Amino acid sequence: MKKLLALVMAILMVLCTFASCGGGSASGNTELPDDEKQQTEDSGQSGNIENDKTENGGQNNQDNNGQNTGNNTGSNNGGNGGTSACAHVDDDKNHSCDKCNDKTTDCADASKDHECDICGNKLTDCADNDKNHACDICTIKLSDCADNNKDHNCDLCGADNGVAHIEGEGKHSCDYCGIVISICIDNDTDHKCDQCGATGMGAHADGDDNDHLCDYCEQSVGEDCYDIEPKDHICDECGAPGMSTHIDNHFCEYCCQIGSECADNDFDHNCDDCGGMISTHNYQDSYCTICGEEEPLYTREENKITFGSYPQTKVTDSSLTSTLTSMAGTLPTSSNSQAWTSYGYYINGKVSNFMWYIDITTGGEKYRGVYFRSYRPSSPGDTSSKSNSYQDDNGYTIFTVYWFKYEPISWTILSEDAANGTALILCDMIIDAQQYDYDGSYSNNYAESTIRKWLNESFYNTAFNELQKQMIVTTTVDNSAESTGHSSNKYACENTEDKIFLISRQDVINSNYGFSSKASLSDDTRQKKTTDYAKAQGAHTHSGRSYVGNGNWWLRAPDNYYSDTVYRVDISGTANGGVGVGITSSGVVPALQIRL
Repeated sequence: MKKLLALVMAILMVLCTFASCGGGSASGNTELPDDEKQQTEDSGQSGNIENDKTENGGQNNQDNNGQNTGNNTGSNNGGNGGTSACAHVDDDKNHSCDKCNDKTTDCADASKDHECDICGNKLTDCADNDKNHACDICTIKLSDCADNNKDHNCDLCGADNGVAHIEGEGKHSCDYCGIVISICIDNDTDHKCDQCGATGMGAHADGDDNDHLCDYCEQSVGEDCYDIEPKDHICDECGAPGMSTHIDNHFCEYCCQIGSECADNDFDHNCDDCGGMISTHNYQDSYCTICGEEEPLYTREENKITFGSYPQTKVTDSSLTSTLTSMAGTLPTSSNSQAWTSYGYYINGKVSNFMWYIDITTGGEKYRGVYFRSYRPSSPGDTSSKSNSYQDDNGYTIFTVYWFKYEPISWTILSEDAANGTALILCDMIIDAQQYDYDGSYSNNYAESTIRKWLNESFYNTAFNELQKQMIVTTTVDNSAESTGHSSNKYACENTEDKIFLISRQDVINSNYGFSSKASLSDDTRQKKTTDYAKAQGAHTHSGRSYVGNGNWWLRAPDNYYSDTVYRVDISGTANGGVGVGITSSGVVPALQIRL
């Protein structure tokens, strides 16, 4: 391409020379300068080359190019004595030679105005990579400092914006940036922050100095002097004297200080001098040993009766239990019961001597001690182990003596016969745990069951004195199929004549007695708690969140499907399921007719 351009230029130069000389040979007499002569020769030679190109095509063009190159080289060497280069000219400022079109320069911005100093084209845009708010090239200011994130510094360059923290009134944070800049202070000790008014600064309480004043604000904590224990006429808190007037004579009723010993010569439980009570009734054999008053046979409050007594609540006073255990003497063994009585409970299907009781009276109160060397199985045919017994679940373990206080038995009146002056009453608690039938020989026949015998012998003789026994009416107990809740029941037995008995399944669905008429429904009225004594006997006692402390208890009604199962009330108060007659974990809830 360069060679072609050079050829065209040479032809143009020849034509221009010819025109300036008038054309033809008329100007042949004019002497030309050496460089023009050389140019003319070159042009002529170029003309020949062009002709050769036209006539000979591509091959001649290659040959003539070679020849032309040689001729030009030789001519120039001959005329100038060295190599001649194009004197580049770029008047149109496009970075190329106006003559040869060679690139002469690259764009440059020495003036730092973002444009080429030669061609004027835009080379760059303003940029602020060093984050100083000015263009990195032309240094023109591009932005001002700004603090949009409110941290007191420029978001771009990080310079402090000069805005100081301003704490708003009534708060601890800067109004500008929101940062907490101070803490609550209570200089006036009023339990409130002086700045924001927040409460709870310092506990409003009287500490160790016990002066009824707040240790923080020194204001009254709202307490008055009190003298609770001991009653010594001195404030228990601050020690101030003068709490009530001390009557310093025979007996001060406030502090109970005795000036002289009280005496009860008329045996009315009160001091003959001051009138203060100095003793309570101590009943033995139905009479008070002090005043001789006969023990009330029962008490009544609305539909509640208190009648008889039975061991119920566990004694927790360690001093008393130690005294009672000492009074009980030598502990029993399987071969020697000592002064204790064996319960005659079963292990492995046999009556065994492993659990005993003893009754002791002291201080006008009666207690029953219980001691066992093996766990009572929940089924008579089982071996003795923790896994087979509820005693350990209830907190009672072997080789430990437990004491239970005889307490009045609470009953609920189910029905009352005003004409005859009698009432049917049901025990409020599960008072013991016994099998329905010990050996199963009579199965679920209530008339022949061992629990019927236990109620009318062991329980009857333990719970009631002779005068109370006279108040218990012998009842004809209905053991018909209808009493079991079914129209027919092949295991129903003959009626019995009893002092104490279990109520029937028909009884616990009698709405006249206050029960739900549906045996399958949970019923609060049918739910019963177990006494501590019943727990020690192995009564199952529920410990879950629902029905906590409740137990299962026997009904006298035989199941109408199996000969060895009997109905009972479960922990939720339903009476729709049967259980084996040998179970020892079911509780006993006695019933009787009392003469009012």
